Amino acid sequence: RNEPAGMKHHDPQPKNSFGKNFKSVCKNPQTWINGVVCMMFYTATVGYGGLWAIPFLKNVHHMSNEEASFAASMVYVGWIVAGPIIGYVSDRLCNRKIMLYIFTLLSLIFFSIITYGNISSDLCIFILIFLLGMSLSAQLLNYSLAIELNSPETKGTALAITNCLVFIAGSAIQTLVGSLLDHNWTGEWVDHVRVYSPHNYRIALTAFPITLVIAFVFTFFIKEKNKPWCKTYSTSSS
Repeated sequence: RNEPAGMKHHDPQPKNSFGKNFKSVCKNPQTWINGVVCMMFYTATVGYGGLWAIPFLKNVHHMSNEEASFAASMVYVGWIVAGPIIGYVSDRLCNRKIMLYIFTLLSLIFFSIITYGNISSDLCIFILIFLLGMSLSAQLLNYSLAIELNSPETKGTALAITNCLVFIAGSAIQTLVGSLLDHNWTGEWVDHVRVYSPHNYRIALTAFPITLVIAFVFTFFIKEKNKPWCKTYSTSSS
């Protein structure tokens, strides 16, 4: 998708050192704006789908460990199903930003319903988490943007910096949610294990809607470049 037919290829310049490429990427404000969108958009996948969904579903929706684990896995099933489709559609539209607008907003809506809604059906929760995962998969477009917003010679460095930001955010959000749970803990213990109320979980998980709002807002500041290959791609596909 990043180098479709019709795109002009540029041979990397061997004279450009790592330091020069790194400096070039870091001096580009668009690298950081796109990086903020990417890292904020990813937090719900790694922080919620990878860790906090299971205890939340067990304590708030009273699921068994097996049911909660299955529900949490729907985030990643959604990624698998929707990721290629979203990438294909963004290529056809020659527009990454519109997809990011739509899917950051949908992610916020689905997450809010799951977390704050009064849902009694486990099946509905499974479906909503699957839809959440589908929406979150649009985060992959930020990696395409990381390449497109920087020069061809620095695309590897741009991807590396963006990916670094993503994993910093992923580790930070997990710690933040845990700290918020501890901060609002009422002091209840069961079998020497801290017990958190549904209210505690909902307060702590508010971190994810906040990060999704940040991702949505920062998307407005991405200055997507014209893609010379888009016209050729559209013509050859028609």
